[in-house]
Amino acid sequence: MVIYYGYYNNVSRGKRKNGDIDEPIPSILEATVSSKAYRKKVLAEFDDKQKVAA
Repeated sequence: MVIYYGYYNNVSRGKRKNGDIDEPIPSILEATVSSKAYRKKVLAEFDDKQKVAA
């Protein structure tokens, strides 16, 4: 027996068939922070977590 979750389950399929659910429109989001600044921020957060765990 296979149990389907999310998009493929029968409830979701029925709602899509009846038009009760609008499908999201895929779009590309523009970055609000430069990639260099983002990498620096993520690395700083990672280092903080490593210090706490140690």
